[in-house]
Amino acid sequence: MWECLTQQHPWAQHAHYLAIMYAVAQCDERPTWPKDCRVPPAVRKLVASCWRRNPRERPSSGDLLKRLEVLLKQLPREPPPG
Repeated sequence: MWECLTQQHPWAQHAHYLAIMYAVAQCDERPTWPKDCRVPPAVRKLVASCWRRNPRERPSSGDLLKRLEVLLKQLPREPPPG
């Protein structure tokens, strides 16, 4: 999700996949949001919930779907063209 939202590679600072694995598993590292990122705080919070160390604390796919539907309804509506 982070990559889709930021249109960037999340681990560009790491040269090898083993470095990424170590950073995540041993150092509890997660991608940081770019300074110019326009992702709403509620969406960032949802993404962060998927990164929790304990898998039991992460939302299920059903919970994710429900939360995304709520967030989608909160987006401002643009009038149709024409």
